[in-house]
Amino acid sequence: MKNNILIEDQYKRTSLFEKENVNYLVHVLKRFNTVPKINNINIITSNSAPDVFKIEPNKSIVIGSLFLSKPVLALVYLRYAIEWQLWYKALGTDKSNTVLCDIAALEVARIFYKLLPKEDKEKLEPLSYFLINLIKNDKKVSVEEAIEHGGLQTLHGLNTNNKRYKESWKPIVENLAKPTEFLLMAGGDLRLNIDEIDLLNKYGCRPFPRPDAFTFASSTATSVSNFAFDKTDKARSILIGNSLKNGFEGTTIEFSELLKDKLKRIFKLNEACEIIFSPSGTDSSLQIAAITQIISDKDITHVLVASDETGSGVPGALKGCHFENTTALNYPVTKGGDRIEGFRDIDLIKVTLRDENGALKTTEQLDNEIFNAISKTNELGRHVVLHTMDHSKLGYQSPSEAMMAKLNTLNNLSIQVIVDAAQLRLDPKDMQNYLNKGYIVTITGSKYFTGPPYSGALILPESVSESIQSAKNKFPEGLTQYYNSSEWPASWFCSQDLPDGYNFGSYMRWNAL
Repeated sequence: MKNNILIEDQYKRTSLFEKENVNYLVHVLKRFNTVPKINNINIITSNSAPDVFKIEPNKSIVIGSLFLSKPVLALVYLRYAIEWQLWYKALGTDKSNTVLCDIAALEVARIFYKLLPKEDKEKLEPLSYFLINLIKNDKKVSVEEAIEHGGLQTLHGLNTNNKRYKESWKPIVENLAKPTEFLLMAGGDLRLNIDEIDLLNKYGCRPFPRPDAFTFASSTATSVSNFAFDKTDKARSILIGNSLKNGFEGTTIEFSELLKDKLKRIFKLNEACEIIFSPSGTDSSLQIAAITQIISDKDITHVLVASDETGSGVPGALKGCHFENTTALNYPVTKGGDRIEGFRDIDLIKVTLRDENGALKTTEQLDNEIFNAISKTNELGRHVVLHTMDHSKLGYQSPSEAMMAKLNTLNNLSIQVIVDAAQLRLDPKDMQNYLNKGYIVTITGSKYFTGPPYSGALILPESVSESIQSAKNKFPEGLTQYYNSSEWPASWFCSQDLPDGYNFGSYMRWNAL
């Protein structure tokens, strides 16, 4: 069902479709395009009962002309009602306990209201409608309050008194009773947040379609496409239904594994490879810093090639430092401050692609600089983590294969090679070749694959994964503020002290490719 088309047809009959009003109406209808599409739910307008708003379960939504005369009000109420219908369908055959629908729809409406632009909220401020009053203070309504609130029951006419809110529903509502556009910016740091005027993040992107704009950013970030958004919205609906039917934890793990299997098929990877999703490419660097401490007990030096064409937070992350003012789990931290608790002192050598005059260095210059840095570090008895580049933002690659082969001449070299393939301009054969050599590959889905911003992943060869699995060291304590244990292979001992939970923001951004 194309909800926005039906609503537009209704507005064509009103004064709001006249020239002086149409621009604002178009603004509201664009946002209505982010509302879930549900089959066989009709939206019916009423002029005879202008103040009516009614949910007919599994059938229709009736909205009076008084609501339609205030487009933002109609938008919020319809967002609530469509979400209610979505959860009602997800209940399956047993629809006797609809308190779940009330609570989930109310939570989605609260977040939806929070994401409205400032001018829309200002239009709602003087209005006194019970649903708006419930959500506009950004306060979660308790289960008890929702059950006892007569206004919610009057919307659908079903009695929810004396109904029990099941314990198994709590994680489902907590994780999935969220608008898709919110999920696409969740589970990351402040860089994903949008401003309240233009609804843009710091890279000029939105977590919902923006087809009227050509988006450019130094990170080649783009707003999510209509197709990808609808696909992700559908995935959320399926996850809700499957979680209610089969259980939340099993459904979530299955979804995560399906996303990883998809990547393995794309690159024709060995099943034994491990894929670890990360909230951003910078988080991938922090994950590498943590993994390195598990692999080696030696002092560590990172050699960062093309440091002038990687993310600005990467050097800090590799040194185990906070790189933003919030973490992926929404803990407040201080960017560029002290090391994250538990990280050892780490050295970092930057190798830039360009000289001090901005001229691109030759392959020979880069190879010599990289080899000398590794050779001197090796003489100190340190473990080297070499971050190679394939390709950079501007399409450069370093070091050469000849220099990599030359590393075999160094005695007792302790090294782990990381391939920065964040741009994802690789063929399957390239990926397979790197993994066969024992290299770790970092990728993102937000650049060449044009997915939503901040979808990172590590791809580990079997040999590295087995080495980590056999280790009895734990990750640095401070990572409990960054990642859940579910984001790491279940067989790894090192991640067992990380908190429970799932990063649906990361999952949904990968799903939107």
